Amino acid sequence: MLPENKYHLCLNKSILKISGSDRFKFLQGMVSNDLTILKKDNSIYCAFLTPQGKFLYDFYITNHKNFYYLECLKKNEDEIINKFQLYKLRAEVNFNKMQDMVSILVNNNLQIKFDQNRIEGFFYFPDPRNNKFFLKGFCQKSSIKSLQKEFGLSKIDQNFYEKIRISNTIPEAEKDIKVGKTLLLEARFDKLNGISWKKGCYIGQEVTAITNYRGKLKKQIYGVKIEGKISSNEITYNGKNIGILTSHMDDYGIALLNIKETENCINQTQNLKSNEALLNPFNPKWVNDSN
Repeated sequence: MLPENKYHLCLNKSILKISGSDRFKFLQGMVSNDLTILKKDNSIYCAFLTPQGKFLYDFYITNHKNFYYLECLKKNEDEIINKFQLYKLRAEVNFNKMQDMVSILVNNNLQIKFDQNRIEGFFYFPDPRNNKFFLKGFCQKSSIKSLQKEFGLSKIDQNFYEKIRISNTIPEAEKDIKVGKTLLLEARFDKLNGISWKKGCYIGQEVTAITNYRGKLKKQIYGVKIEGKISSNEITYNGKNIGILTSHMDDYGIALLNIKETENCINQTQNLKSNEALLNPFNPKWVNDSN
């Protein structure tokens, strides 16, 4: 998705190093995915929920040199550490801010080149949400220039990244998921490899499982093609408010919409509306992908 000579620096993300003999057991009881995956794959995508099963934070966790490295939103870093400290009780687990490390995204075709020519202070893994998205890397700040020079990479700005992200309907929790209100299946976490249905209990697991097994989901994330100027985030179908536009740029957007009306709109090739703008909803391409 990114040009092979570009990288995106995720300035809104922070990285935590998690150590201690109880680190696996502790995180396994906290997050929505199964950390045993890290024995064969080196990364997972997951969420931390309220006891009522509502979204709080999303994480990328990778296993590197016998430590877990966890990527989270920078603005939530201290809050997350405090919550973890509250839950850890007597568990032997420690959380350290990696202030000298940054998160980057590159074209996933670069993995072969990275494998052939290692850069000190840089490790990487396919995006666990979908291996067609990006190659993610955690890099020491002091190694960025070496990475740029060795592989001929130049940084893209935020607008360039947002255009790629939104046109491919890739949700960002900070913008597309309502904290404390959204269920994981509404955010299509099941299609983004963010939920394990086989592991044991974790916080919010019961509500997530019931929502899945009963099949009574009412809304979820869709992509929309936009015709006209957006002046409101409210979206209607036949005059009824059915959801909101969470992100948009140019002629594409991401929206949280009522399933019944949206699927009816798709099947009948009709339009949604946002004031005078027309919106053509669609299911993201990655929904039917298999990693």
